[in-house]
Amino acid sequence: MTETKAVASGLTIQRLVKQYGDTYALKDVSLDIPAGSFTTLLGPSGSGKTTLLMSIAGFTRPDTGRILAGGRDIIGLPPEKREFGMVFQGYALFPHLTVAGNVAFALKLRRRGRSEIEERVRAALDMVQLAHLADRYPRQLSGGQQQRVALARALVFEPGVLLLDEPLSALDKSLRADLQWELKELHARLGVTFVYVTHDQEEALSMSDQIAIIRAGEVVQCGSPAELYDRPKTHFIADFLGRSNYVEGTMAQRDGQPVIQAGGQVVPVSPDLAAPAEGKAAILAIRPEKITVLPDTGQGPGLPGRLTAWSYLGSSISCRVATDLGEFHVQLPTWQAAFEPKVGQPLWLGWAEDAGRIVRDDR
Repeated sequence: MTETKAVASGLTIQRLVKQYGDTYALKDVSLDIPAGSFTTLLGPSGSGKTTLLMSIAGFTRPDTGRILAGGRDIIGLPPEKREFGMVFQGYALFPHLTVAGNVAFALKLRRRGRSEIEERVRAALDMVQLAHLADRYPRQLSGGQQQRVALARALVFEPGVLLLDEPLSALDKSLRADLQWELKELHARLGVTFVYVTHDQEEALSMSDQIAIIRAGEVVQCGSPAELYDRPKTHFIADFLGRSNYVEGTMAQRDGQPVIQAGGQVVPVSPDLAAPAEGKAAILAIRPEKITVLPDTGQGPGLPGRLTAWSYLGSSISCRVATDLGEFHVQLPTWQAAFEPKVGQPLWLGWAEDAGRIVRDDR
């Protein structure tokens, strides 16, 4: 195995359906996974993301639909014929085999020659920085080391697609952060198509080229991390991928400017947003870090409020502010805080006209 880029395979998911009794695990799922991309399937527990990954791997057979790899439908192929690498949540290492033996297993199944196996195993262990532990057994390794062995085993035969089912979920927070960087760098070096399952929003945002958000067996939005975070289409996405504040009211016009009338307040809306027609209900989602907080001066568009709680987080200050439209969460950079927080003090919340997004109500 070398550090040259593998021949990555793109995947096209077409209208997959998987039903268990009256429950849909997958409900008409369609998704394009570009060759060489790092695509993450993100969603809450029970959303269907693992069912989708297992369908791609061949361990679950959908009721209807197609999965195309390189333009060829692979629905009827067993897992071993698909030639995809797989990294499981629990590593699934063989306890009676050494590190080298675990990594060599996939090559022995493919009846590769001894010299080729030795060369590829050595290269794979170098890739994950574990060559010095080749003779150890899984029980002698840390969780992070076991995860690297699982990665080496999945990549040793140079698959075009690597499937990863919550591979970092069993690790502590600091180790997870380190391995996130390593996985991202490994993906960039090898050029393999990564399909990654997680329920961790920060993990998805930091690692992915593309994120497919799955809810109740359906892909509700797919795009780049920045697109999903800054331009969520629905209330669920705005709430699931990070935190949002909401202004709920009725669309109106004031001096030719679209606004939302809510609870006696008038909140301007950017004309560039696809807003509902005048008189229709509307929800504006605003991220906590896009809100500015000033002592109660009432300057510019925004809302008056009162500080009810705050937390010092080092690089930022997290505030809860009671307003006539409900409680707002605000995240301020510590070094830019324009006031010293005191519970009960009056504040003015402001934001740029284009800071919010109109989202569909799918609660």
